[in-house]
Amino acid sequence: MKQLLSSNLMKYLIAGGSNTVISLMLYYLLLKIGINYLVDNVICFVVGVLLGYTLNTIFVFRNKLHFKSLIKYSLVYVSSLSLNIVMLFSLVHYL
Repeated sequence: MKQLLSSNLMKYLIAGGSNTVISLMLYYLLLKIGINYLVDNVICFVVGVLLGYTLNTIFVFRNKLHFKSLIKYSLVYVSSLSLNIVMLFSLVHYL
């Protein structure tokens, strides 16, 4: 079991699963307190990217956090956020 948990794949799955659960819980809570779903989506997306970077850097790859790598990591997700907002808006209003 220890060997299984020490593998990067298992660590990656745990980090990703934790990030997903936390992001979904935050999304649900923000909706419940009345935050607009698009604003909620952006907040959760940013939290998810920051948490994902932190968990992957420290827990999975055992590296130190660096601002420069955070910027690079975040830039990869900018296009994804844009597409996410357009799709969410379209599905809510046109489906």
